[in-house]
Amino acid sequence: MGMCADTPFSGIEHLAIASKDPKALAKWYCNALGFKIVYESKDSPTTFVELGDDMIEIIEAAKIDRAPAAEKDPGLRHIAISTTDMH
Repeated sequence: MGMCADTPFSGIEHLAIASKDPKALAKWYCNALGFKIVYESKDSPTTFVELGDDMIEIIEAAKIDRAPAAEKDPGLRHIAISTTDMH
């Protein structure tokens, strides 16, 4: 796939995920997938993790009850991660 003509954009700088426990999720990305923590807010549990040029911002989710999202509901459904070895 090629780039759209005449666009100043070169990629996605980061994406954000809301989590009930941002610190625990950040540790999971580090331990399970090899990310590293590159920023931790002093004022909130917001944490950025990075792997190569890819970065994820993990923010604290609102403390509200809601029904789980269905696969076709609006919003992010998954992150596809590239790998060189499935094991």
